[in-house]
Amino acid sequence: MPLVFAAYAVALSVTIVIGGALAVWVYVHHRSVRGSDWFLLHLISGVAWLACFLAHILVKDADLQILAAIFTAKFTAVTFVAVVVFTAVYSEANFHRHPVVGTVLGGIVLLALLPTWVEPFRSLFYRGFEAHTEPFHYVIVEKTPLYETLGLLLMAVAAYGLYCVTRYMLSTPQRSRNQQALFVLGVLSVMLAIVLDSGGLSLVDGLSIVEFGVLPYLVFVSLALFRFRLFDVLPVARNAVVEELRDPVFVLDDERRLVDFNDAALAVLPRAGDRIGEAFVDVHPTLAAGIDLGPKAGDASARLTLDVSGDTRHYSVNASRVGDDGGGADWYSILLRDVTDLERSRWQLAKQNERLEQVASAISHDLRNPISVADGHAELLAERLAADSLSGDELESARADLAKTRDSHERMGEIIEDLLTLARGGKTVEETEPVSLSTTAWEAWGNVETSGATLSLTGERTVEADRSKLLSIFENLFRNAVEHSSTSSRLQPDDAVEHGSTSGRTRSDDAAEHGPADVTVTVEATDDGFAVADDGPGIPEVHRERVFEDGYTTDEEGTGLGLSIVRTMAESHGWTVELDGDADGARFVFSTDGGASASSVTRSKPPARAR
Repeated sequence: MPLVFAAYAVALSVTIVIGGALAVWVYVHHRSVRGSDWFLLHLISGVAWLACFLAHILVKDADLQILAAIFTAKFTAVTFVAVVVFTAVYSEANFHRHPVVGTVLGGIVLLALLPTWVEPFRSLFYRGFEAHTEPFHYVIVEKTPLYETLGLLLMAVAAYGLYCVTRYMLSTPQRSRNQQALFVLGVLSVMLAIVLDSGGLSLVDGLSIVEFGVLPYLVFVSLALFRFRLFDVLPVARNAVVEELRDPVFVLDDERRLVDFNDAALAVLPRAGDRIGEAFVDVHPTLAAGIDLGPKAGDASARLTLDVSGDTRHYSVNASRVGDDGGGADWYSILLRDVTDLERSRWQLAKQNERLEQVASAISHDLRNPISVADGHAELLAERLAADSLSGDELESARADLAKTRDSHERMGEIIEDLLTLARGGKTVEETEPVSLSTTAWEAWGNVETSGATLSLTGERTVEADRSKLLSIFENLFRNAVEHSSTSSRLQPDDAVEHGSTSGRTRSDDAAEHGPADVTVTVEATDDGFAVADDGPGIPEVHRERVFEDGYTTDEEGTGLGLSIVRTMAESHGWTVELDGDADGARFVFSTDGGASASSVTRSKPPARAR
């Protein structure tokens, strides 16, 4: 047996087996993928083409060889037509729908169906057949100009299909190019064999070598299918749901494995490129647990909070089925929209609504009581003044009623002042400036009646803040520490442990138990903010959990809004404020970057700020 015959026989046999196995695999596992029907057709017709060619060199009867050669040409034409349509569909160029291209492809298929082994059709395509016996039995096909023209047209369209796939490959991320590059190399191997054959290169005079290019084609395609998962990482899915999106997108296959993602997804999953092909529940457990991707699940949505590069971000997650009509319907695209700003706005709205409730509560309760008192004393005063004459005692009583009325009205003015501060202070800070803690603290200290108290500054820090609100925070806490120094104040069941007020008044109204008037107040810079502390007896542990609650006061005349206002002003900056339960006195810790700065008992913390 000549060596060249063995080369043909072995190469063709191996290629037929591999092509047949691939056809079965695609039919069983990937019929739902876009373009797979055309890919399957090209595999089946390609196997038939090679089988006819193998029969051509195996049989020795000239008539059978001619018949095998004719059917080889027919299946070759169908194979290339199927490849052309597959590249058009796969790359979404869809050029096969163009009238000219469609006419060429359809015409070639119709001509391939003609019985060209008999006249008059035979002479349209073949001028004759020349039988040879060396180095083995085969026939040389002599083609007509029509045959050659149709072949050139088909090669031109196939070359354009290769161009479309190559262009498509360059438009997709590097992670999905390995699969497509192997596919293109496979097509190039066949086209190179065609060019060499057309140039006169051959192993046997007049016998085609194109069939040798089919083997590397199938090898490259096999690697793309099995090693790099050509169909599992289908770029069509990418163009359908990923391209041009600035939000993170992940694409999962029917087995819920990660098969694709866009560049924005790297912020959520930096090593996504290393996890291709892995189960998504292992790749990102938090995200996978937040949405339903069960076998019968449809579109799903969820709200998740994820840590992204050390920053807390809020996402609206939407999972949607992707694919053709009935094809790829079990694939999912997972789209994450960053709603951190929206969540923060919603939090701000909730806080504003809460403050409105505070205002309503204060108006309905706190203002009503002093008004009732004032009305009662005014009525008594009116009755006495209506008398013809007033004795000394009655006149003194009338003066007392007037004094109480003035006190009640003054009390109402203080409440209104606190309510206005609460409402206005809660507005989100939109513009800040670098503010020195020490400078602002000294200025606030000068605005407060300090008596024998002392201000101590530890460290220096500049914070981005609304200077007016920061000044008010210091004034409130300083006034609380200095003015509420009575050791006889007793916490009442319905009162709050309250530190701070907003007005310039010097009267105590929001007190906790504190030390003597010579209390020392310390402002200290911390790693992530600042703290204000005093050396009084501090806050009893039983009351620490309620220290920031609205309306919680230890003074019958207090508004109960002091610390609530301090908290509101801090939160309007996006800061947190905490009561340090480990300190000897009352120590309030402010974190200006949203993080904790001390061991806290009570915390008021907004959602993470958008950056």
